[in-house]
Amino acid sequence: MQIVLGIFLISVFLPMGSSLECEVCTGQGSSCTGEMKTCEDGQDTCAVILAANSLAGEPTLTVTKACESSYVCNQPPTYMNLGRGRYVQSSVACCVGDLCKTAYPKFPPVMSKPNGKQCPACYSFSLNGCETEMVDCVGPENYCLDIVEKVTYGKFVIDLTMKGCVTEALCATKDGEVASPGGHTDIVKATCTLASAAA
Repeated sequence: MQIVLGIFLISVFLPMGSSLECEVCTGQGSSCTGEMKTCEDGQDTCAVILAANSLAGEPTLTVTKACESSYVCNQPPTYMNLGRGRYVQSSVACCVGDLCKTAYPKFPPVMSKPNGKQCPACYSFSLNGCETEMVDCVGPENYCLDIVEKVTYGKFVIDLTMKGCVTEALCATKDGEVASPGGHTDIVKATCTLASAAA
């Protein structure tokens, strides 16, 4: 899934004509190590992306380090509530040079208080949809997202349908292919609407 959203501040500006290099890796847990990569045009910062989810039943933490465009640095952490205790959240820290040794994304405290809004929610390993249930949105989850995607990682291909309450930043997700370290995601459909008032 396209999860390159979050908070941080770029405190070092690159001189004109400089080539930015970032460590590139993906790993389970909160740290990973990889090779340095020269970033492409338009990628003006390094990013550390922390993602947490409970889609497999148990909470899982994944970290990704990559070259990114600095527009991702000013976006807040993202949340997606898929019902039945399933969630996805992500946060980004941006950095350049030595600051990347200590850059680490931060998640706000877990929110559980309903905000008075609801969305249909479900999760399925299929491109053909899934049976929904209404879930209560919490905190800043004011929108409903309906997303269908095909994730390719190496030789593995995973079809996904996800619906649920999300924060506004996730509504920027658009149809099309998104590159990620080690693979890519083809977003077949992404529709976002305002959450309805709870019945």
